[in-house]
Amino acid sequence: MLGEELVDSYLQDQLNKKIISGYEWSSIKNAVEAFDFVIGEKEFLDVKSTSGGFSQKIHVSINELLHMRDLPSYKIYRVYSIDKQRAKLRISANMQQFAVSVLQKIDPLISGVRVDTVSISPDILIFGQEIEIEIFA
Repeated sequence: MLGEELVDSYLQDQLNKKIISGYEWSSIKNAVEAFDFVIGEKEFLDVKSTSGGFSQKIHVSINELLHMRDLPSYKIYRVYSIDKQRAKLRISANMQQFAVSVLQKIDPLISGVRVDTVSISPDILIFGQEIEIEIFA
């Protein structure tokens, strides 16, 4: 949850600076939502956080993969090196093509069998530059 709080603070700062026009913290209302935030009405993002380094595995549910595939703009906000109220953030490229590729291989494996979660090395995904973020009081 701290990762989401850090991203909420980051997005609020982006809103204050008029870089984005609005956002909603979706998962605070529905904990099983397949994404955590919606920027505007069309950019969906899922926060994946760790106190460890950037290269720690990211765990993605089948539901998240299905949404990545079906939504035109779905990104991962990788929050890492969390230290109290500060962390580092890198934002992925659109995940749609990646999800299509993964789902073609695993869904379904065989009739009656479905993978629930996959572990992904963030090093194989495309991410933007590192951003320092913090919770503002």
